[in-house]
Amino acid sequence: MSKPNVLVKISGDLIGQLAVRDWVQELTSGYSVTVIVGGGQQINNHFRQCHKHVQRFGPMGREINAMKDRLVAKDILEENRIVYQEYFDRYKIPVRVEIPVFYPGGNICHVNGDMYALLAYNGFDMIYIVTLPERAAEKKKYFSAVAESIAKGALEKITIKSFEAKSSHAGILT
Repeated sequence: MSKPNVLVKISGDLIGQLAVRDWVQELTSGYSVTVIVGGGQQINNHFRQCHKHVQRFGPMGREINAMKDRLVAKDILEENRIVYQEYFDRYKIPVRVEIPVFYPGGNICHVNGDMYALLAYNGFDMIYIVTLPERAAEKKKYFSAVAESIAKGALEKITIKSFEAKSSHAGILT
């Protein structure tokens, strides 16, 4: 019988913390663990150092318009992924490390790591959001705000369009 699966989203600020490593190692004794690594502060710091405006942070995460900036942000997250994967491998902790980026239609789409965890909700038995103590209350507010935004339809890029279903499939199946 396979182990139940767990998704763990870890703040980029917690890379290398022994308490986090030990906790993840304990999880692997009873679960198949996938880790989503963040890096928001590192991305913000990079853009500030380059004298670029830190992009708007909306309900889905940081909105990065320029493709070259999306690539830079992806590279920062990918570096975190490699660091985390090598770190867990060094201690023989069997996890898979991923970043919160996906590629629909070939586009690089950054998603807030917490939102990425929500998107994976139906595929995991348990989800943990691991963050710094001073951010825990902020995270709870974030999840409440996202749920509220979705319920209100407040995500401005999403339009709901409806059509009546006809009795035939208009030649698709013929």
